[in-house]
Amino acid sequence: MKIYIYDITKQYTRKELHNIIYGRIFREIKRIYNVDLDFRDLCYGERGKPYVKNKEIFFSVSYGEKMVVFALSKKRIGIDIERIKKCDKGIVKYLYSSDESSYLYNSINIDEAFYEIWTYKEAIVKYVGCGIDKHFRELNTIDENYCSTGPAPLISMMYKDYILAVCCEDVVCSIEVNYDKNI
Repeated sequence: MKIYIYDITKQYTRKELHNIIYGRIFREIKRIYNVDLDFRDLCYGERGKPYVKNKEIFFSVSYGEKMVVFALSKKRIGIDIERIKKCDKGIVKYLYSSDESSYLYNSINIDEAFYEIWTYKEAIVKYVGCGIDKHFRELNTIDENYCSTGPAPLISMMYKDYILAVCCEDVVCSIEVNYDKNI
């Protein structure tokens, strides 16, 4: 699995940024897997998850204010990045399990704990391809067994004032993070 992190330093429309990022994804797939792709090779699941048609190449993309991240793997993957800021405690009771709520309110840094849980949840739903729905609250990412019994292992890391989480079947020790130039 490879993770690519980019600082967004210019103003782009959503479409321009989408085209830039997918161009980089296609370039890296060509470089790593020797497979030529373009936008015609993309398909979308029923909930909008993009995937590469007829190839065992998986990717996930996440945008977080002034940062964008994507991951490539030969196995299913989900990734999320969020800037750590003041959390919205109002959504905790609706979208966090009771274990997650307890973890959050007992944490030294509530805002960091909030986004740690949020990015785990987002990475899982991107991995599964189901999106945020009524089952989002049931994802108990604080359960100590969840990392091994959930859909795939979860990992988390900090970058600047952002937190990112990855859910992937790949072996955790094979992660390679590429902090690339600004876009």
